[in-house]
Amino acid sequence: MKSVAMRPRPLLVHAAALLAFLGACAGKPTRMDWALPQVTEWPEELRVDASAPHWPMHRGDPQRTGQAKVSRPAKLELAWSFPTGGPIISSPAIGVDGTIYFGSLDGGVYALSRSGQQVWKFPTFAAVWASPAVTQNGTVYVGSIDKHLYAINGGQLVWSYQLGNCGFSSPLIGPDGMIYVGSNDRKLHAVRPDGKLAWAANTGAPVDSSASMSPTGEIYVGNSARAVVAIAKDGKVLGRFEPGVAVHTTPTLLADGTVVFGADDGVIYAVYGGRIRWKLQTGAAVQSSVTVTPQGTLVVGSDDQHLYALSPAGAVLWKQRLGAPIRSSAAVSLEGNLFVGTEDGTVYALLPSGQIAGSHRTGGAVTSSPAISPDGMLVVGSQDGRVYGFL
Repeated sequence: MKSVAMRPRPLLVHAAALLAFLGACAGKPTRMDWALPQVTEWPEELRVDASAPHWPMHRGDPQRTGQAKVSRPAKLELAWSFPTGGPIISSPAIGVDGTIYFGSLDGGVYALSRSGQQVWKFPTFAAVWASPAVTQNGTVYVGSIDKHLYAINGGQLVWSYQLGNCGFSSPLIGPDGMIYVGSNDRKLHAVRPDGKLAWAANTGAPVDSSASMSPTGEIYVGNSARAVVAIAKDGKVLGRFEPGVAVHTTPTLLADGTVVFGADDGVIYAVYGGRIRWKLQTGAAVQSSVTVTPQGTLVVGSDDQHLYALSPAGAVLWKQRLGAPIRSSAAVSLEGNLFVGTEDGTVYALLPSGQIAGSHRTGGAVTSSPAISPDGMLVVGSQDGRVYGFL
């Protein structure tokens, strides 16, 4: 695909302008033509190594487990913070060299060094809610509500792909380098590493959830029409599970193929083969994704202000009240220490037992989900417009 030169465009992120732009996202979906997939061996550098200790995409891996492959103590010692021009909802991704990538509602996609210094900034034409994904060679994929998916390397545009509508969904990079991203045009788009469409599967409703992938290649994504949709690698819709309420969270895939997710009815669902294995009712909507610890515990937050730890069978092991709704999804270290943000602007560190070991108050709600770097640094954004790095 031919590269398109981009130029900065001023963005106002106050409430009226943001609501106006969101209204544009609710328009009639653009028609998208189906394209047959082409089998191509993409270079290794355009893929991700899911076994490596970096954090290449939202929730860390294609199964969206939130699990780091490195140790990190349950503490929060602030090393630096970096200001942007707008609130940060995007969750960081971390490349193989430790570079940190994220978006801001100021319309920028940022790259920072481990020490919190700006490496580059790429301007899109609207707010960036989505979290980036990064390949082995540092190519960054990220969507904007300007209705484009961007491929960026070294701060320069590689290509842009026009989505049918606004992009809130965070890209998933498959083992073969294929990029999967949802859109408000109701489709999950499979985009090749050269920026060309492989296929687009109609989910039946706007997609602001991010897709996850099983080890065997099936893709799962939630939509606003009360469904989690299962899609094959060739774009065929395999089926759907309908809890009856919107699913905004990113589904998490367990090793046995169970899909675990929360929904607006406050229920955490575990589904296998389209059937409920178990479900747990919390006290309010669940807009946090499920984290899987190395020890097999499932951890998820709720708007009822509690962080829940569950057994793989859905039994409550513990719950910890954090004092504000939890829409950030926890990151977990190799030894099971947990890190999560809350709506009152606090970032927490918890022991595997659920005991609070540390906290840090930011200046805005923390709905961004933390990421853990290969050397154990914790990075998370806040709606105060800053990204924070903790030792």
